[in-house]
Amino acid sequence: MISFEKYFDIKPFVMMFTKKAYLSACFGSFVDQSLKDRLANAFDKLFVANKTHRSLIAQIYRKCDHFMTGKSVDIRVIGEIGTIVDEILRKRKTNSCKNSLLFMLSDANRDIDKNQRLTNKQIIDSVIMIAIIGYQTSVVSILHLIHCLAINQGVQQKLIKEIDKYFDNNNNDDKNDVITNNVKTNNKKNDNNISDDNDEGQGVTDKIESMPYLDACINETIRQYPPVSLIKRRVIKELTLDCLNLPKDCHLMIPVLAMHKSADNYAEPNQFKPDRFLQHNKSTKLEYSPWS
Repeated sequence: MISFEKYFDIKPFVMMFTKKAYLSACFGSFVDQSLKDRLANAFDKLFVANKTHRSLIAQIYRKCDHFMTGKSVDIRVIGEIGTIVDEILRKRKTNSCKNSLLFMLSDANRDIDKNQRLTNKQIIDSVIMIAIIGYQTSVVSILHLIHCLAINQGVQQKLIKEIDKYFDNNNNDDKNDVITNNVKTNNKKNDNNISDDNDEGQGVTDKIESMPYLDACINETIRQYPPVSLIKRRVIKELTLDCLNLPKDCHLMIPVLAMHKSADNYAEPNQFKPDRFLQHNKSTKLEYSPWS
């Protein structure tokens, strides 16, 4: 246990685990360890070479015909990532491997009209963009969550109790069941040469998705520290909202942070109160718009 007199930088740990989670979610269980290592190292090059994420995201968005300012990053690294991801897609073990965004998009693309299909490069570029931008915003949000829990000990203890409830009850029995099931499953897969992509982390994911207070803590953190504090949109077609007329090409700015911090929308808006996001307190209004 770390005493209050000692300090350590938690950011590298958050970055490491978040990168692993995003690479797995976006690209699945990799064909072999060498591909996994190459992809992780290529992503490290982007973030080590660019101390701030603005220049990196600017480069990615420019590829999507958006206009952002910022220093250029080494486009060769993005090209290297694209080459590795293309190899992952080509070396996909079986068509049953569907537990990644890359594979799901690839499968969905085959089911639409040929004239509307995306190229493999378009699919790969889209997944890479999501992985990079999602990684950056997730790291910041997780660090904010840790900070909020550290200075709100009552909330932290309540969350710990929920985690213990879902992960520690009958812990030994659960472990034995997991080991037994994994041995049986792995033997069956080895006999049939089947990939384990569909089963990766499924039990843990199911438990996490069933934890309402954890979800409330995440939502409250994002309310106080929205990843996108200001949303910009251009009106492509004239329209009227209530009594407000919006002409074509009008530029809109939606102040997400101001909405989240308004006392008209939230009682005691500067206080960290996850309970406001529990099911019986949830609002159906649009004042909570952390993403778009």
